[in-house]
Amino acid sequence: MIETSLIAPCVAYRGRAEGEAARGQRMTGELETGIERPGSETVMAVAAEQVPGATPGAVPAVPGYFRRTREICDCHGGLPILDKRICGMGRTETPFACDQHGIAPDIAAIAKGLGAGSQPVGAMLRTARLQNANEASSGPFLHGHTHMGHPTAAALTVLTRLARDGPLTRAQIMSERLEAALRAALGELPCRRHPRRGPVSRHRAGQRPRQPPHFPPERRTHARIEIAAFEAGRLCHPMGGTIDGRQGDQVLLAPSLTPDGTHALEITDKLQFALTALR
Repeated sequence: MIETSLIAPCVAYRGRAEGEAARGQRMTGELETGIERPGSETVMAVAAEQVPGATPGAVPAVPGYFRRTREICDCHGGLPILDKRICGMGRTETPFACDQHGIAPDIAAIAKGLGAGSQPVGAMLRTARLQNANEASSGPFLHGHTHMGHPTAAALTVLTRLARDGPLTRAQIMSERLEAALRAALGELPCRRHPRRGPVSRHRAGQRPRQPPHFPPERRTHARIEIAAFEAGRLCHPMGGTIDGRQGDQVLLAPSLTPDGTHALEITDKLQFALTALR
């Protein structure tokens, strides 16, 4: 019988009073305890979404969490599986978010940016070790469907452009420009680093980290920001109840990987208009 179990997410934006290092150790300890519980002699895999999407608001894990997760998987023989549909294909300024942690999963799921918005296409990546084991046991990995030629061609074109034309370098420049523009226009906000890396909480020197405030749920702040931003000509992705199903508001911005010099200021101006409209 195959059993699954869940552990709490280790996001950097919540639980700040505990401290990032302590929180990371506690959460990876919870993972290891779950693996070592009685009756779990064989561990197949540990699956995680490294940068989740709309539900919590593109919030990354605390530093070191996924590196330790990789070590635990190696120790117990489990395969780390990472969902990279959102944080893959350059959306975090590197080909995959795990590149910034110095690790790689055994299996990765990619989609969304793989088709550059022109085709719905997804793919599974796996290591050569798994590929060789598959071929040595049951033979070649058989997969596919009819009428798949066109989406595959689109995906190959995207991969070629990513490798050849340097859009990730431009994304890094866009990230820095957008952060600078947001700080200049909106002041000190508890977020930084775009695109798709999510808000990383911070505090002034000498201050104790604290839980970020949230708006009353009945105000539906996220929906009001979306409407105001749309009126200003900017699309954003709103979501409410991101803390506990009721409290918490966030909106996601997803700039392209091919911006020009005016996009950062345009995004900032329209977001500033939307936020000002809430007062």
